[in-house]
Amino acid sequence: MATARTKAKAQGGRDGKTTLEGSNVWFALQLQKEFGGSGAGSNPEQFFALGYSACFNSALLFVASQKKIDV
Repeated sequence: MATARTKAKAQGGRDGKTTLEGSNVWFALQLQKEFGGSGAGSNPEQFFALGYSACFNSALLFVASQKKIDV
């Protein structure tokens, strides 16, 4: 099975930016207004939620395909 690898770099903590190596992808990080930030960027928990939901969905689709369930 092939393994995908990537490297990410974060600068400035929650008031900085994060980038993916070898890519033009970058994200501004800012605390939410509710926590005293400007709310102008994303927070790391939002990215965790995106990744978790994508992996969970893939797991469900895999199990469904093994059981021949059309989703």
